[in-house]
Amino acid sequence: MAYQVTADATQRPNWKLLRALERNSDTLDQVSNSFLQTLEEHKQVQVYSFHEEKETRKFFLFSTIVVEADSAKIGIAKEELNSIPTDHRDMARVSSSNDVGFKRVSAQIRRWVQSLAMDPTSMF
Repeated sequence: MAYQVTADATQRPNWKLLRALERNSDTLDQVSNSFLQTLEEHKQVQVYSFHEEKETRKFFLFSTIVVEADSAKIGIAKEELNSIPTDHRDMARVSSSNDVGFKRVSAQIRRWVQSLAMDPTSMF
């Protein structure tokens, strides 16, 4: 608990977690393979992935894209991909229903709901 409070207060990242999530890390490969296996077992599950459009500032010195578009893809045939016009840190933050990111995510959810309404077996 104290670590979390300190980390939140100082906004220091969890380096062990970040290293585990680096491209080509063993941990990330294991998680990805497990998720792909789950998707293979449940072929009816639909996937829509999002990636950031803007760079995230790091250490006040430089900016970078945290997750490149090709890394945001899970890699299944029927997966769809879109972007959110913000940096990685703010992808899940919206200030109103007028935010472009909110509109893109909610539009996809509405499409899924409409698809389910027409055919309840279409996704699950």
